[in-house]
Amino acid sequence: MEKENVVIMVPLIENQQEQAFTPSSGATQALLGAVPLTMEQIGGLIEGFPKFSLDTIELHVKGAAKTGGITQLVVGLSGEAGIKLVLKRDKDE
Repeated sequence: MEKENVVIMVPLIENQQEQAFTPSSGATQALLGAVPLTMEQIGGLIEGFPKFSLDTIELHVKGAAKTGGITQLVVGLSGEAGIKLVLKRDKDE
């Protein structure tokens, strides 16, 4: 049995300044597609919390695609879709 790879895909957005006057915040966001999120990148997010370690990762998946032995789990931006990282305080602190 061949090992299946699972990849977490997150939206890639870009902030854009509005050119015309509208009664909004002055910035819009454009969805550019989806990019993979690696465990190294998740580790980089928690480096700012030196007294904590990663306890759990909760994924609220919007969709999935399987191609060539790779399953892509797509996480969305709105509603219940998203990623929740739960940290726990290290016991030696």
